[in-house]
Amino acid sequence: MPRHAAETFTSKSDGIMVNQPDTTTVDIAIANAARLLYNAETVTDLALMERLERLADSWVSIAGFLHERDKA
Repeated sequence: MPRHAAETFTSKSDGIMVNQPDTTTVDIAIANAARLLYNAETVTDLALMERLERLADSWVSIAGFLHERDKA
């Protein structure tokens, strides 16, 4: 269990081990959206591409919410 927000955990995503903090920041949300959009560009399955784009849109929205929260 993390002792503080700066500690990281390792998760498996698309067969790649990724270190991520246990709290989501604006930068992490944008990075997740960018990763999803990159993956969407590499697939030929239109339905999968659209799902990845919708997930990326969700991460961009999360980034917006986090940015507004941080400004308050």
